[in-house]
Amino acid sequence: MNKILILSAFDNYSYAVRIKYVEKYFENIGYDVSILSADFDHRNKRKYQVERKNLNYVHVRHYKKNLSIARILSHREFAQKAFKYAEKVRPDIIYVSTPPNFLFRYANMYKKKHKTSKIIFEIGDMWPETLPVSDNIKKLISPCLNIWRMLRNKYMRCADGMVFECELFYKHLRDIVAGIPSEIIYLTKDLNGKETKVSAPSLKNGLSFCYVGSLNNIFDENLTSKFLNQIALKYPVTFHLIGGGEKKNQFLKMLKNVKIIDHGIVYDETEKAEIYSQCHMALNLMKTNVFVGLTMKSIEYFAAGLPVINNIPEDTKNIVEKNGCGFNYTGDMDDVIAWLETLNDRKIDDMKNESYKIYEENFKVQVFDNKLKKLLENTGEI
Repeated sequence: MNKILILSAFDNYSYAVRIKYVEKYFENIGYDVSILSADFDHRNKRKYQVERKNLNYVHVRHYKKNLSIARILSHREFAQKAFKYAEKVRPDIIYVSTPPNFLFRYANMYKKKHKTSKIIFEIGDMWPETLPVSDNIKKLISPCLNIWRMLRNKYMRCADGMVFECELFYKHLRDIVAGIPSEIIYLTKDLNGKETKVSAPSLKNGLSFCYVGSLNNIFDENLTSKFLNQIALKYPVTFHLIGGGEKKNQFLKMLKNVKIIDHGIVYDETEKAEIYSQCHMALNLMKTNVFVGLTMKSIEYFAAGLPVINNIPEDTKNIVEKNGCGFNYTGDMDDVIAWLETLNDRKIDDMKNESYKIYEENFKVQVFDNKLKKLLENTGEI
């Protein structure tokens, strides 16, 4: 039986949105699958360990601050130990979920010793490009950022195949990976056969928006509150919030004349679907200096049949523009107001149906599987 080793330093939030589908795919085609992760929860800054088939851990040092020497050392430690583990199990394929960028360097070292092993890199995020700081700060610390970037760019050509989370990432790196089989494989969401309600409440009682996710360092509380407050000057506005985060209390205090329904953190899909059914559209807004073309939040909205008010560039912007499933917000409230004035119940329902159609065509598990199969065929693995 062929073996695949999946490396993912951040199992607690990469497993559910991608790694479990990689795992299932390879199990379905007869591979012996093992997953190796770090025993540290990066988000909550504490020890991480769950019991799950195929999952193993390596111990890494813990850290308290995201921008710290301790974090750098922790990430290097994971990369070192991950490929030492690979030396023991000698898999036919190593599927490397990145970042951390140190994984590229140690994968390159491994590939030089084991030329017949296949290395597949997944570019699930772009660091340092995604670092949510101003351009001035990036210029100030550019020597450090260049070293960080070099760890990826210098060593990624050892790959036999590349998976890119979005087209934006692929465009940014395509010259470096020219000639390497590559696929843009979006994140996926499995609805487990549950149909999404795509009908919306009538507009006669005002507009109802929702936001789902963490209100963290890439959430733009100023932009989002400004948007809702200015719409509330024109229409009655209800805002449904699903999530938490360090910016939550501050953000909610910034909303004026907006009816707030705080649902807290909700994991149950049926409960979330009921909330979404009360909304006309979703807010897909984030800080504009974050380097990203598609988010899991976007897919959540499409799977729920929700049109989006969007400011995420490239992939998501193009999807909204091409399919008419919302509005690409550039900061001009007059444009938003003018667009909202054209809406009626029928147009809302049409947009909701279009959003769900986008999910079916781009983000279902079968789409994910087909693209992964195509990549493997191009690498000569199957």
